[in-house]
Amino acid sequence: MSTDKPTFYYVDAHAGSGKTYSAHKYIASAGGFFTIATQTNDLSKQQAEDLLAEFGVKARVIRLENGVSKTCTERYVRHCKDLRGSTAIINYKVALQDLEAARNQNLIVDEFNPPVEKFELQEDISATRALRCLKQ
Repeated sequence: MSTDKPTFYYVDAHAGSGKTYSAHKYIASAGGFFTIATQTNDLSKQQAEDLLAEFGVKARVIRLENGVSKTCTERYVRHCKDLRGSTAIINYKVALQDLEAARNQNLIVDEFNPPVEKFELQEDISATRALRCLKQ
């Protein structure tokens, strides 16, 4: 197992600026093994259609069914081991796993989620605290 840490590149631009189109164009020109990670099955399907229509690149959508990543992961590992020429498009939760079989893949994460989660507290907790100052 390699001890090299991966290098992550990202593009920070507003919606509609051409980030996904540029990634597709790069995939078409670079060749090799690519995986695109998306947030939903619908986005995966749309990207596969766009890749084929715009650049003639075949893509295999590996759907995340009912939120269960186990079978999706198994299909993705099989795809990577078979060294299939098509680009894999999968849910980002599956793509971001450390999978030995996927080490040959160039990973493009479309719309990466920020590393924080929003949550609501259910308890009645005060956000302030009163402090008493003692005179000396």
